[in-house]
Amino acid sequence: MLKGKTITLRSIESDDYRQLWEFSNDFEVELLGGGDPPRPRSKTEVATFFDRLGDDKATYNFAIAPIDAVDSVIGFCGLFNVSQSSRTCELGITIGSREHWSQHFGREAVGILCDYGFKTLNFRKISLSVSATNERALRSYKAAGFAEEARLRRHIWENGTYVDLVLMSRFSL
Repeated sequence: MLKGKTITLRSIESDDYRQLWEFSNDFEVELLGGGDPPRPRSKTEVATFFDRLGDDKATYNFAIAPIDAVDSVIGFCGLFNVSQSSRTCELGITIGSREHWSQHFGREAVGILCDYGFKTLNFRKISLSVSATNERALRSYKAAGFAEEARLRRHIWENGTYVDLVLMSRFSL
């Protein structure tokens, strides 16, 4: 487990799947994640997805839990698309629990994940992509040390319109 001041990043357990299924079927949560348009996902589909993530030794995935309720889950995060030769990876995060939005849990999780990636896994660069309309995430990533590298204009279809996709990165010190 990776511990911060208010959250713990721990392994994703099968007991978490019900809550992760609820997050996966929350239309607004899924829209904020960018990528493919939201669609209903079955409990089996979500369980299979997280089981495969757990089997993939080239990714590092974590449940995000409040430090005082480590058995609960408010979201998930991870490092993926690892390149050992260039020592880079991508970061993804979802805070699915609406009551935990805008309380800096995401920012803290990103900081813990970056420290793990840079200090433990020896990555030199961590990248991410985010919808330009997700202002809360953009502020959080900037506060965690990420800088915009590029902007793909009108790149993703989001809620009835094409919006920019912002590519950001952070380098190890």
